[in-house]
Amino acid sequence: MAALGCALVLTGCSTGQKSGNLDGVAVGEEFSREAASLSWPDGFPIPSPRYQEMDHPTVPGRSPGRAQPGVGMSDADSAWFCAWENYYLQDPTSHADKVVTQLRGLHAMHMYQVASDANTREYFDNIVSSLELGDAGLLHKDVEANCTASSGVTPVGPR
Repeated sequence: MAALGCALVLTGCSTGQKSGNLDGVAVGEEFSREAASLSWPDGFPIPSPRYQEMDHPTVPGRSPGRAQPGVGMSDADSAWFCAWENYYLQDPTSHADKVVTQLRGLHAMHMYQVASDANTREYFDNIVSSLELGDAGLLHKDVEANCTASSGVTPVGPR
């Protein structure tokens, strides 16, 4: 019995997991690994993971949180997508081709392949397809709706 208790304690402490979910440290590590694997536009450094609140809530009465595996990867992919959209907005004429090339890479990412349903994948596909045709309307709408300072990417460009 004592050996089982010791094994459970060691397992819980060493993985940052409880019931298959990740604590803030593990989600931050997942984010950092994914973000480091991506190509970021000039002037957009890799954002810092922001998951400390999960382990140390600042709201009175809130318990430490957990997240499903993959949340950190999806958050990094989302921040990457927003960074490239904002890069486009800095200078649409000179950045368009590079941005389209980068955004096409979304299909290989966790956020697109695993974390998105068919409607969400279609949403992203429409942004990229429209941009390929020279129409940045959907990109502008996405930036306004989803690329805020809380995403780790500071919005830039015309509003």
